[in-house]
Amino acid sequence: MDVSGVYTPPHTLPQIDGEIKQMRGDLVMSDTTLKTEPDQIVLVVRMTVSGKQLADEVDNLLRFSAGSVRLVTGLPENGAPFKDYIPVATLDGNGVAVACRPDDFLFSDMALGSHTFDFVFVVDRDHVMNGEETKPPFHMPQGSFVEFKRYSIVDLSGKSVDFGRPPDPDKAGIIRKTEVKNLLAKTEEMLSGGAAWAIPSTPNPSTPGASAAGNPQPNTQSPQEGDNTVTGDGHILGDSGLKFLGIETSNKLAAPINAGTGNDSGTVQLTNGVSGELAHRQWKSLTVTSDTPVKNLGTPIDDNIQQLAVDPNNVLVQVHLGPPTSGSASDMWAWSTRVSDFTLADATDHTYKCVGAWATVQVRADHYLVCNYMNFDDRNHLEPVASGKGRPVDVWLAFEVPAGTPITGLRFSGSAVMDNLELKAE
Repeated sequence: MDVSGVYTPPHTLPQIDGEIKQMRGDLVMSDTTLKTEPDQIVLVVRMTVSGKQLADEVDNLLRFSAGSVRLVTGLPENGAPFKDYIPVATLDGNGVAVACRPDDFLFSDMALGSHTFDFVFVVDRDHVMNGEETKPPFHMPQGSFVEFKRYSIVDLSGKSVDFGRPPDPDKAGIIRKTEVKNLLAKTEEMLSGGAAWAIPSTPNPSTPGASAAGNPQPNTQSPQEGDNTVTGDGHILGDSGLKFLGIETSNKLAAPINAGTGNDSGTVQLTNGVSGELAHRQWKSLTVTSDTPVKNLGTPIDDNIQQLAVDPNNVLVQVHLGPPTSGSASDMWAWSTRVSDFTLADATDHTYKCVGAWATVQVRADHYLVCNYMNFDDRNHLEPVASGKGRPVDVWLAFEVPAGTPITGLRFSGSAVMDNLELKAE
């Protein structure tokens, strides 16, 4: 047995029941999304099981149940003793959680010798995150492991957990019943309204790294309370159409993007709508159009870059905003042509221009990313963000300021739209 990665989904997972209704009876699972509590996080453990000897000699089937798989993790030094977690679902090839109960029978044909499974666990945050790592990427605590049918144990100590998962080339890992396969085939139609994949726009300040529905697409984690983060309550910012959700210091883009060059520095020009300049494995400038789903922008993961470059002794302050949720497409995207009208103000009333803007965009069951970072017009104003097909879900504006600057307000077209921010940019 081998574990190639541990991931946390960048969105709330759509879900179907892995058993037919006739078998479930009154216990049928009707939720169309995987539900979690604010103090929980979803982890996906990618496991490859090899060896025909694990299967029945008669039919080559490997028989197991969710109850025979367990993830053990905890932070005893922080008052969170080691705890057993049983998978609540397996993922199909399109990232749909196929729910399972601990005693559900699961089958895999081992005739080819090996298969890869994505097991979904709902884990208590305080059992995997400490005070230093409160949102992805983080590392599994020392002593963590996963076990499969008592055949094998894989140590997960220190294993990195980031947004994911990468595409699984194994499309036949778990054998599904015909009714379940038919439902999976209809998944895109079933989720065409997008509700199950919607990226949460309202942060929960009481939950480090949590979001109302589960997990920015990609960086949907709520800002952390503290000197370098301020959360908001949906205050509308003038006539921009945007509402204030939070502000924090971070030079991380909403999602990792594969540069496709393998180089640490240089020009990037890809056919998937990504272009820009790299400097020391950071995006010095970046443009992303809504041509490629977010889940594919970071594939393969071996050349992913998520850090944004800033000048020495400067930091990037990101303002998290919610776009209009109703109206015409032009209404929902009106802000995209006015990003340069936003400025940050410090305690001395000095202002800092907007140097970047990006948004996650929902199109049916898929999410996309549009971005403009450090691309300016001849007046040195940030160029508009290319409005994408679909509906903007979350918006971020970025401002480069000297480290240690006390940020006090946000302005739009010269007028104060947020005061008393009390953010220290560090």
